[in-house]
Amino acid sequence: MISTPSCGPVPRATGKQGALLAFALVILVLVPLRAPAARPGVIIQVDDASLHTWRIALANTTNLLAAERVAHPHPHIEIIALGRAAMMLRKKAPYWKKVLALHKQGLQITACLSDLRRLHLHKADMSPAVHYIPSGIAEIVRRKREGWAYVQP
Repeated sequence: MISTPSCGPVPRATGKQGALLAFALVILVLVPLRAPAARPGVIIQVDDASLHTWRIALANTTNLLAAERVAHPHPHIEIIALGRAAMMLRKKAPYWKKVLALHKQGLQITACLSDLRRLHLHKADMSPAVHYIPSGIAEIVRRKREGWAYVQP
C-alpha cells in the first residue's frame, strides 16, 4: 500500500494486475478514440446537359430526400455535375429554380472546377447553391471509399 495525505492508503497493482493495468494504459494512449463514423450518404452523378437526364436526376433526388427524411432528418445527398452537366447549374438554366429549392431542403450540389474552366464558365455564372471541388471524379472516388451509395440517372 502507498499512503497519500489526501486519499489515505492506495492499493498498488502488482503481478498480473499491474501488467493488465499497464497494457490498458498503453492501449488507451496508442489507439485514438474515434467518434462514430458519420452516416454515409448518396451521390447522384450527372454527366450530361440534357433536359431529360436532369429531369430524372431531380425527380429521383426529390423522392430520395423525402424517403431519407423519414429515418434521418438531415440526409446526406449530393449531386455531382461532371462535364457539360455543369452548364445546367448556371443561373437561369432550365431547372435552376428546382436546383435551388432542393438545395434549401439540404441537397448539396457540386460542380467540378476543371470542367468549369474547360467550358469557359465562371462562378459568377453559376447558381448560388453550387459548391465547387477541384476534381469531380476524385470526389466520387473519395465518397465511394467512405461508403456512400452511387446513383447515375
